Amino acid sequence: MDLYSFYNSILNIGNTSKEVITKIVLEEKKKLEDKTSNLDGFCKYIANQIDVRLKELNIKTYKIDLKNIVDVDHVVLIAEYKVNDQIKRLLIDPTFSQFQKSENKILVKLDKWPSDKLDSSILNPLLENGVIDIDNNIFNKYINAFSNNLISINLDEYLINLQLDSLGKNKR
Repeated sequence: MDLYSFYNSILNIGNTSKEVITKIVLEEKKKLEDKTSNLDGFCKYIANQIDVRLKELNIKTYKIDLKNIVDVDHVVLIAEYKVNDQIKRLLIDPTFSQFQKSENKILVKLDKWPSDKLDSSILNPLLENGVIDIDNNIFNKYINAFSNNLISINLDEYLINLQLDSLGKNKR
């Protein structure tokens, strides 16, 4: 058994569906949109709201602070769930639209808008519902949209390290 299989075997990852997770993301996004027309800067708030609801359903989540990877102040989630004994992952970013060029926005730190760097198969699901199926390749394309340099991250290892870091912090 490899490390990643062992890691997943000790987690209690619930059986659910992408539709359930997407429904929660859209509900939380709507709640926020009912209070403000501009979601810019609300990534941490909405990530926390979604995280709480997903954890109530035993859905394993990871908070990813892009500041730690590409020095961009933005927080997203990755949710894990099982389908037919296979672990599936979703990237959750309901406020991605703030990284799309529009009037009265200025690009800071980057050479291009992140939305301009993503192909439509990644961009459209993020803009439509804030959720996209993710694997190592898509994760790296997403991360690199926020960087002026080419970055390569092994998603499995990255998530294992996040989990180990959180376990270490909980023991202190």
